[in-house]
Amino acid sequence: MNVIFVKVFFILIKTTAKPIISFLTYYNKTVLKESKKPFHEFIREKFINVGQSHNYYYTKFNRKFLRLKTNDPIKLLSKDKAMDKGIEVVSEAILYFILITIPLYEYVKSLEYKKEQSIINSNRLLRIKSSLKDLDNSNKYVENVMFDEVRMKLEKFDREISIENCKLLERKSKLL
Repeated sequence: MNVIFVKVFFILIKTTAKPIISFLTYYNKTVLKESKKPFHEFIREKFINVGQSHNYYYTKFNRKFLRLKTNDPIKLLSKDKAMDKGIEVVSEAILYFILITIPLYEYVKSLEYKKEQSIINSNRLLRIKSSLKDLDNSNKYVENVMFDEVRMKLEKFDREISIENCKLLERKSKLL
C-alpha cells in the first residue's frame, strides 16, 4: 500500500515539474545554446554535468538493482540529451526542495507554537494556584474573624441570658 503512495507521489512530482522543465527547455533552446556569454556557458555546462552524472548513477543503480552482470562502460549522453536530462533533474530537485522545506518549516513553527502555548498554560496554572492559595488564606482569615465575632456575640448573649435569669430568680424569690 505504501509503495503505491510513493509511486503516486513521484508521478505527481514529475507531473508538477513538467511546466518548469518545459520552461527551462525552452530557455535552453532559445538562450543558452546560442549565447556566448560566460554566465550562460557556465549554466549550460552545469546542466550538462548534472545530466551526465544523473545518467551515470541511474544506469549504475539499475545494473545493481536488476543484478545485471555487465562490464560495459556507461555511455555518455549527447550534449543536448544531457542538457535536457540535467534540466529535468534540477527542476525536480527544486520541486522536492520546496515540497520538503515548506512542511518542515510548518512543523517547526507548530512545535514552537505548542511550546509557547505550554509555557503560557503553565504560567496560567501557576497564577491560578497562587490565586487559590491567596483565596484560601483570605477565606481562613474571614472564617477566623467571623468565628471570633460569633463567639463574642454568643458570649454576650450568654451573659445577657445569665443576667436575665438572675433577675428572674430574684423576682421569683421576692414573690415567694
